[in-house]
Amino acid sequence: DHFVANVIDQYRQLGLYDSTLFVIVGDHGEAFGEHGREQHDNVPWQQGVHIPLLIHDGSGAIAADSFEETTSHIDVVPTVFDLLGFETSGADYPGYTVDDLNPGRFAYFSCWYDEQCAGFVHRGKKFIHHYGNRADEFFDLVEDPHEQNNLIDDGERAPDDLLDQLFGWKSSIEAAYHSYIDRVINRRVLASAPAVDKSFAAAPDDLVRILGHLPGKHPPQLVLEVLRDADSDDEIEIRATFPDGEGATHTPMRGTYPPLFWQQGQYLVDQLPQTWFEGERSPESLAIDVNGETTSIDWNEQ
Repeated sequence: DHFVANVIDQYRQLGLYDSTLFVIVGDHGEAFGEHGREQHDNVPWQQGVHIPLLIHDGSGAIAADSFEETTSHIDVVPTVFDLLGFETSGADYPGYTVDDLNPGRFAYFSCWYDEQCAGFVHRGKKFIHHYGNRADEFFDLVEDPHEQNNLIDDGERAPDDLLDQLFGWKSSIEAAYHSYIDRVINRRVLASAPAVDKSFAAAPDDLVRILGHLPGKHPPQLVLEVLRDADSDDEIEIRATFPDGEGATHTPMRGTYPPLFWQQGQYLVDQLPQTWFEGERSPESLAIDVNGETTSIDWNEQ
C-alpha cells in the first residue's frame, strides 16, 4: 500500500493524476507451506493464484464498485480497452470486461513446470489436477475458502467430466502456441543467409555472428548466423545505449525461439524493439553479449 500510494502521489505532483487510469494487479501469490509447498511456481491453491486486481480512475468518471465473480489476467486488456473507449479490429481478445463478467466462465490456471499441476475455477468450485504427483483435488471455495476439504474421495480418480474440461483447454492452448511458434519459425528462422544492409560481422563467441540487418525494415531486423548448436547454459542479449546515456536490453527472438533450439547453420531474423526507434530516437551504439563476452558496435558509423 505504501509503494502504491507513492506512485499515485507522484502522478498528482506531475499533474497526470486526473488523466490516468491506474491498473494494479498481482502476477501471482505466494505460499508458505499451507499445503506442503512454498514459493509460487507449483502452487495451484489460492495462496498462489488468488491475486489483487484494483482499477482506479484518477478522473473520477468511473464510479467505485467491486465484483465477486471470478476474474483472470486475460480480463485486464479487454477491461482497460473498454474503460478507455478503444475499439479493436482484426483481433479477438480472450477474457471479459469487469462490467460484463460471465458467472459461468471457466477460469483456468497452470503451474510453471509442465505436467505438475493445472486446474480451473467454475461457479465457486475449484478443480486441481496433479498429473499423478499427488491426489487430485476438488474444493467448494464458498464453503471451504482455505481448501481443506477435498471433495474427491481419497484414492478415487477425478471424475471424467472435470478431466475432459481441463484437457480440452490445455489442448487448445498448446495448439495455439505451436501455431504461433510455427509462424515465427517460418518467418524468422532461415536455412540460408538473406541479403543484409549494414554488415556488422560481430561474433563475441562461437555461438552467433551478427551479419547485419535486413534492408528497408523499421524497426531494424538483425540477421544472426548460428555458428554452433546452442545448449541450455547459453545466454544472449543485445544492449542499446542512447545519446542521453540511457540503456536498454533485448533478448533475441523475444523468447519465442530461445537459444536452446538454435542449430548450427540457421539464420535468425530478430526485430529490435519498436521503442528503441520512436520519433527521432535511435541507439547510439549496440552491443551483443553472449555468455558474458561483449562485442560493441558503433551503430551510427556502420
